[in-house]
Amino acid sequence: MPFGVSQDYEQVICYAKSSQFRASIEGKKRKYYTTEDYPGRPWRIHDLTKQTTAGERPNSYFTIVNPKNGKEYPANPNATWRITAETFDTYYRAGRIVFPGDYDFLKISRPVFRYWEEDDRKKAGENFGRISVSTHLPGEVGMSKDGTKEITALFGAKVFHFPKPVSLMKYILSMINCRDAIVLDFFSGSASMAHAVMQKIAVPGDLSWYSSLKNVTKSQRHIEWAMRQSAKWERSVSGGPESRSERNGRKWMWGLW
Repeated sequence: MPFGVSQDYEQVICYAKSSQFRASIEGKKRKYYTTEDYPGRPWRIHDLTKQTTAGERPNSYFTIVNPKNGKEYPANPNATWRITAETFDTYYRAGRIVFPGDYDFLKISRPVFRYWEEDDRKKAGENFGRISVSTHLPGEVGMSKDGTKEITALFGAKVFHFPKPVSLMKYILSMINCRDAIVLDFFSGSASMAHAVMQKIAVPGDLSWYSSLKNVTKSQRHIEWAMRQSAKWERSVSGGPESRSERNGRKWMWGLW
């Protein structure tokens, strides 16, 4: 162990068939408020400052004045406002600026931005409520030793070296926000991915198909087979043949490990 630092590490490579694919996971639910002044328009608040200095954004380094009571809120030279002095009136008239005291239930000491839920939904689309994936994996994904324990529990012996734990595979699968996704495992190994997919398939509305490959030279044949099987499955669910336009219009996400 050179320099007293562990040299152990694992690499996980994930591919998506489409460049339009965006990995995401379920995020912490945002707090939206419903108030009488904006009926039917839930909203949330967000910090009105950003990590830019007065030197970087001189137009955003100004003092905000509350039009209702004249109270002043000077800008922080190390964290200027997200807006400029010229755009303040536009945002204020649109109801985008919330001041301390505007709502009794808000415990704020400086102005904040208001965002509408309808705009959040429009921007995020089907990924509403989900957040980007960090390269810093959470602790619950486990380690290789956890995969070894799982294999030993199944077979009563250590039959595979350094297996990835099912918890890691399930976390990777959680990044897929697509109900008709097909997962391909090009190096099946201990089949931890297959185990994770089976648990996902058990949940209605999750992944549809899984294929594991031990011989990469046969990958194209397996891909074609998986696509045919998925088409059959969709026809059985819909009760009729699938047209070419429907088939081409479907979203496909491939996870290749």
